[in-house]
Amino acid sequence: MVGLLETVVEMGASDFAELVRSTGLEEKVMSTNMTLFIPSNLAVREYADDAESANQVEFYVPPGIARRKRDIDSGMYEERSMESTSSMKEIVLSHMTPGFVGVEDLYDEQMNVDRKKEL
Repeated sequence: MVGLLETVVEMGASDFAELVRSTGLEEKVMSTNMTLFIPSNLAVREYADDAESANQVEFYVPPGIARRKRDIDSGMYEERSMESTSSMKEIVLSHMTPGFVGVEDLYDEQMNVDRKKEL
């Protein structure tokens, strides 16, 4: 049987799988019956770009999937280094809910109104 995170990678969401690992949530994901709402690699990278350009956070993208940024003055490329793991953990946790949630249980624009609790 293929593991959950391996399935996530096969689905084209390897960035999210790496975020689960890098924030220390792999054990929780593997040992708890939960539903994951998994963003695509493109969504993770666009969020990182938007957050960085808005100067809100230094968004952690694990090595190997980090994008390169070109320095306008020197013309050289540098890897983006993003280290805010605690806020990343909160973001990853916001994509999880205990138990099984089927598509029939969801409706448009549904959100958790009590942001103090994990879903």
